Amino acid sequence: MNKYQRLLLPAIIVAGVLVRLPFIGLKSLWYDELYAVWASSQPVDILLTEVPASGHPPIYYLVLHEVLRLGSGELWFRMVSCIVGIATIWFIFLLGKELISRRTGLWAAALAAFCPYLIWYSLDAPNYACLLAIPTLSCHFLLRCITRDCWYNWCLLVLITAATLFSPYSSRVLRAP
Repeated sequence: MNKYQRLLLPAIIVAGVLVRLPFIGLKSLWYDELYAVWASSQPVDILLTEVPASGHPPIYYLVLHEVLRLGSGELWFRMVSCIVGIATIWFIFLLGKELISRRTGLWAAALAAFCPYLIWYSLDAPNYACLLAIPTLSCHFLLRCITRDCWYNWCLLVLITAATLFSPYSSRVLRAP
């Protein structure tokens, strides 16, 4: 691998940042975002009762609650999703690299950086960006467990898969009727 190949992934991630950050505050807040802002701005005891009652896991809202301590406004409301969306580019690279090759991972990361749906969900305050990021990382560590049997891969797989199960949309598939 030459020095140019080493610079490709950081360049792809920077490009992903450049197509997300300038647009983070352009659209106005909509219903799901308003709920996320309201729930995250509540005291923790109220947040822990209201959010699960609405069918959402409280983890994302607790993180957003802490971010809102740093500042308020549409930029801060959407910052967690934006960071997760940018991290998804790297997670997709890791999965593509683990599945096939580094080159495949770079192509997959480039597609993720410019995918309109991933950009859109990176700019929303609700936890939609997590719906791809967490399972992608879980699949990556599953493949690492299969190919390289190390205890820390298994620990990370269990932790990340547990986070996947706490996602409201993916956990509905796994629940018994």
